[in-house]
Amino acid sequence: TGGFDETAVVNRARNGDFRAFTELVERYEASIFRLTRHFTRSQGEAEEALQGTFLQAWEDLSELRGNCEFRPWLIRIAVRQVRMRRRAQKNGRAAWLDEPFEVEGETVAQELPDRALESLHPGLRAVFVLRDMEGIRTEDTAAMLQLPVRAVRRRLLWARMQVQERLGPYFKGNPSEAQAGQMRFRPRVLS
Repeated sequence: TGGFDETAVVNRARNGDFRAFTELVERYEASIFRLTRHFTRSQGEAEEALQGTFLQAWEDLSELRGNCEFRPWLIRIAVRQVRMRRRAQKNGRAAWLDEPFEVEGETVAQELPDRALESLHPGLRAVFVLRDMEGIRTEDTAAMLQLPVRAVRRRLLWARMQVQERLGPYFKGNPSEAQAGQMRFRPRVLS
């Protein structure tokens, strides 16, 4: 069996082949859900954003340029979906935007990375998730979030330092501040 030829599948989907689009959904739905879940911190909101992302992708597939990679394009759509939902909720102020986070002495170690991530300000969390968890380049992250590259770098550093600060006490040999910029976060895989 050969590998997944994304370009061929995208081209078939672009020509109206719904089965090809279903292949793309199956390939990327877990990572897009993880991304929307990190941004929204809500299962229901993440599922709504995920559905909105793929509906929008199907509608806009003809606009995807031939030299554009599908995954980064899909991530941009997902980020827009989350932003639109945030704006729609702004009048009622969504609870997940305002919830403070406190570390409890009895925290289970497996939950620590998720809780440390959840405790970040949404603007820091967005940069952290895209850069360190999804591996998106700094320039692409800046474009997706409509921020200057310098702001992305600064927010990433702040986010890494905050995650380090929250997780440091739970691990032997705390990394120094100088190492914070080199830290990479790898979440556990959710099934």
